[in-house]
Amino acid sequence: MQARRVLLLSTVVLVVAGCGGGATKLRVEAAKGVPPAPPADAVVLALENGFNAVALAVEPQRMRVTVVGPDGQGVNHEQITVAGVPTTVCGAGCYEATTSARGAVTMVVNGRRLVYHVPRVAPSAASLLADAGRVFRRLRSVHYVERLASSPFDQLLTRFTLEGPNRVAYRISGGSDAIVIGTRRWDSADGVHWQRSESGLLPQPTPPWTAPVTNAHVLSRTGDTLRNSFYEPSIPAWFVLTLDPRTKHPRNVDMTATAHFMRDRYTAINGPRRIFPPR
Repeated sequence: MQARRVLLLSTVVLVVAGCGGGATKLRVEAAKGVPPAPPADAVVLALENGFNAVALAVEPQRMRVTVVGPDGQGVNHEQITVAGVPTTVCGAGCYEATTSARGAVTMVVNGRRLVYHVPRVAPSAASLLADAGRVFRRLRSVHYVERLASSPFDQLLTRFTLEGPNRVAYRISGGSDAIVIGTRRWDSADGVHWQRSESGLLPQPTPPWTAPVTNAHVLSRTGDTLRNSFYEPSIPAWFVLTLDPRTKHPRNVDMTATAHFMRDRYTAINGPRRIFPPR
């Protein structure tokens, strides 16, 4: 997915309008543009809401909501409450409320209810994320199933295999297949007839996130799962990464971005080689 780096056109426009009796009314409206990045060190979470991505940035006494439409622009004029507190405008697609709510925090967006599970304590996961990235790149192979949606009506289910140092294969359910080995690529519409072409080198295995990331925090830890959230500004996208706490191997990766709602479920790690040229 192409990274988006678009400057925020403006944050807030103050409109002064005359009121009866000579009084003055101040109305705050957000200009069009890309929403601001989450505040430094906020705990970040995001959910799919129809065609929009709705992210929550949690600070000690404040929560900021970011609503991003399928065009990558902030969605304005939403009616939003967080933990029952009405929000005020803080920029394009940006809304905030003063609250220290934790646990299952309910957000209501234009009457639709979303629930975010906000930890009471969320230590930094910056070094953990760096370790997990290094571990991922040292794996011999990974296999995962990806559900990718751009809207409530459009989604793909794809099986991916990544093998070091530069092999990739995928199969889209009801769609096409592809195999890449070094600089050679084969594509097939039916899994039987293949067309050969050239490819650039794709170093593997490559994790679905790239450094640098921000807002990395541990959300929860149990005996066999370690959940972490972070923000990748170069896309921009919000992630939740579930790891095996012992090996730091991935269990699941959830990514929320512009018209890009992804969940990767890892099913095999360091298995035998599966990727070969088609016969």
